[in-house]
Amino acid sequence: MILAIGLVVDDAIVMLENIFRYNEMGHSAMESATLASKEIGFAIIAMTITLASVFLPIGFIDGFMGKLFIEFAWTLAFCVLVSGFVALTLTPMMASRMIGKNDQPSLGFLIKFDQFIKLVQSKYLVYLNLAFDHKKQFSLIIALSLVLLVVSFIFVPKVFIPQEDDGLVQISFSSPQGSNSEQSEKAVIEVEKILSSYKDILGYLMMTSPEGSHGFVPLKDWKVRSMSQTTIINLLNQQFQQITGISAFARPHRSLISGNAEHAVEFTLQSSLEYEQLVQISEKFVEAMKKKPAFMNMNVYSNVDFSPIIDVIVNRDKAYLYGVSLENIGLTLQYLLAGKQLGDFRMGNELYDITMQYNLKHRSNIDHFSKILIPTNKPTNNLLPLNVVANIVEKVSIKFYNHYNNARSVTISADLAPNQKITDAIKQVNNIANELLDNNTTILEYIGEIKQKAESEGTMTTTFLFALLFIYLVLSAQFESFTDPILILIAVPFSFTGGVLALWIFGNTFNMYSGIGLLTLIGLITKNSIMIVEFTNNLRSQGLNIREAVTKASSLRLRPILMTTLATIFGAVSLVIASGAGAEAQKSIGLVIVGGMTIGTLFTIFVIPVLYQSFKREIKYS
Repeated sequence: MILAIGLVVDDAIVMLENIFRYNEMGHSAMESATLASKEIGFAIIAMTITLASVFLPIGFIDGFMGKLFIEFAWTLAFCVLVSGFVALTLTPMMASRMIGKNDQPSLGFLIKFDQFIKLVQSKYLVYLNLAFDHKKQFSLIIALSLVLLVVSFIFVPKVFIPQEDDGLVQISFSSPQGSNSEQSEKAVIEVEKILSSYKDILGYLMMTSPEGSHGFVPLKDWKVRSMSQTTIINLLNQQFQQITGISAFARPHRSLISGNAEHAVEFTLQSSLEYEQLVQISEKFVEAMKKKPAFMNMNVYSNVDFSPIIDVIVNRDKAYLYGVSLENIGLTLQYLLAGKQLGDFRMGNELYDITMQYNLKHRSNIDHFSKILIPTNKPTNNLLPLNVVANIVEKVSIKFYNHYNNARSVTISADLAPNQKITDAIKQVNNIANELLDNNTTILEYIGEIKQKAESEGTMTTTFLFALLFIYLVLSAQFESFTDPILILIAVPFSFTGGVLALWIFGNTFNMYSGIGLLTLIGLITKNSIMIVEFTNNLRSQGLNIREAVTKASSLRLRPILMTTLATIFGAVSLVIASGAGAEAQKSIGLVIVGGMTIGTLFTIFVIPVLYQSFKREIKYS
């Protein structure tokens, strides 16, 4: 809605400016409103439909991006359509009753501003004529701007979702396979000691299990914090590395990532090999990743639980000889290991259970385990050590296996190290895969954020092309020409230059939000081109030659172009200076809009007139 503030006033500004222009020529308010509406009505309709045509395709995007931006697209599309309707109906009606004849500014700063606009118009005509007379040099400037677009796009960091300081850190840690809950709790205590030493941490919630543990750490409000979320995470990870016996790491909370994608880099190794071999390959893969600069917090999720177990193999002949039944063996082990509740007792107002269970240190010691006494049915020697009638074997058991696409699989995840690009990380993973994996038995497939990023890039490219095609067809129908829409859309690459350059200069990233900002620029910048082309066509139909018509049209439309551009920029500035949770997403859109409209408008008011004269030189207007 913040962005809509700068968009919805554009049509009304264009209409009012044209009404005031006729009023300054001496027409009455009613005459000014009538003449201005007839003259500018077609251009407003074209601008409204063009801008709505940009947002409507976004509303039909499937998948993750579609779910995220559907409200954004439909809201702005309907806002633009309603604003166009108001500009064509309510605005001229109100102007016809509220504007006096030859109404001039009375306040001092308005008079000075009006004088400044006239000065800009006169200077603009000078530089526009220079562009007409020096087309080769001007073409070089155009080419350099396009080169700058390519260079800035190459060097700007690219991510799927920008890193937000939302004041929430996630902690994940795992104990060695076969660890019990007591060991996990000890690890949690070590982690909690570290967390308690930070004044910027508001609290923490930890959840433990033998398979793995995780927690949520809310931070104090960013206004009162001494450190950023990123700084806190980096310091925590340095301290977690000092804890022995566990693998622990902190990472930002990823609220927008769907499914189980919690890391910047996540992929599966799918293989026809045995699980033991696949796990060995995955461990080598992680060791290779540790030597690369792009990764941190590497982890392997094999879901192959190599848990230590103790097998009790009963010798039935000996058991029969000594009078030991299998039932007695089973019940004795069950009661001593799992525990047997014998009763309860009351102390004050509290009721406590009485549970019989073997001592913890004896339960985990195979020597003590083998000496458990089993009752017999003999009148003498009625208790017998377990190892007399059974063999005690300690071994490793695999509880369950993980599959992906019906193949045995292991998942490897990692976070990006500071100042590292996701594109570099993908290249490094691919290089490791080429060295370690045999494509005949094992393949690598990206999942999670990287997969979503690849899908969103394809979706975004399709949406870009569809939006451009749709706008071209709409403009072709409105202008009844195939060349005019091309002229109008030529301004788009120059606005992209400004948008991407702004991201690069201010150290931001190219992400899905900035991609939506570029889509929005298509509609915004073409509005300026539409006004110039439409007025030029009207003046040519009145008998002016191409040079005179395009010069006069550009001069007449300069004021509303500057006014609408400033309105859009000021509306987007609030996004650029946003702070707090969600600020990075707003900055991405805001920077693209501000940079794109600034550079795009500067090129539009020169490029469109010059190219119009070049394209239309041999075409006779009828």
